[in-house]
Amino acid sequence: MTDVGSAPWAGREDEATAPTRSLSPEQQLELIDRVKGLEARLAQVAATRELTPTEQLSAEQQLLELRRSLPWRVGRVVTIPVRVLQRAGRRLRRR
Repeated sequence: MTDVGSAPWAGREDEATAPTRSLSPEQQLELIDRVKGLEARLAQVAATRELTPTEQLSAEQQLLELRRSLPWRVGRVVTIPVRVLQRAGRRLRRR
């Protein structure tokens, strides 16, 4: 498969000339492969998109709000014994 940015894109063909140009089966497969590769790359970029500074600030504020909430604090207190046992278990396994 060729690199995503290596092959130039010819753009749209005129509708009048499009029917006169036929692609070989190999060219059709290459074109399909390129389209699928571009779609996969787009999905990857969309999934790993970094947050803008405004989005980052908003996410941090939401996290602080969550940690100040009563359900979060109650949950932390209730799970203290489990967290202590997990920490002790990890320390014993390291020895």
